[in-house]
Amino acid sequence: MAARRTTTALRSSEGRLMWLGPTRVFYAGLLGATSYRSLGGHGVYVSPTGEPLRMRVAGGAWHCGEVLVVPARVSHQVATAHPQILNLLLESESLDRARLPSFLRHCGPVDAPGFAQRVRDGHARLLALADQDGPASFPDFDALFFGATLPPPVLDARIRAVIERIVADPAAPSPAEACAAAVGLSFSRFLHLFK
Repeated sequence: MAARRTTTALRSSEGRLMWLGPTRVFYAGLLGATSYRSLGGHGVYVSPTGEPLRMRVAGGAWHCGEVLVVPARVSHQVATAHPQILNLLLESESLDRARLPSFLRHCGPVDAPGFAQRVRDGHARLLALADQDGPASFPDFDALFFGATLPPPVLDARIRAVIERIVADPAAPSPAEACAAAVGLSFSRFLHLFK
């Protein structure tokens, strides 16, 4: 699914920006308190300056790195001497985790200096575009930050059609019975495949 549909960007001073898409979020701003977090999606923290970030998982030892990767629903803490952070959040259900680039399949600091620079360059590009033409001019999220579309999960084409319809208009009513009928499935088969 393309991350450009229904894109919103909020821009403020000092390089802060938030880009919200249906399956992707990019945040450039203050990290905030070093409290425990548990993200609903696959998270990637990148140092905006190249200085190491610190991270610990579930109260374990602190580890440092320029890029930190955290799978969905993993309790963790992130700290930095610099108040700013670059953060990407990827909707877990939009990814085939087994086919992600190898550095994204880990939990904790990863050695990915090229990716870190790509994220910093992407941030600078988004700031320039936000000032010129707004979020309508933003490029494809995955292409900007990863160089290619991240692999989606393998889904039944009928279920993918229902998901795309829901993503296109999340406020529209989508009862399971109507979704099943729209793609020619029995209600019970639809529920089995959708799960």
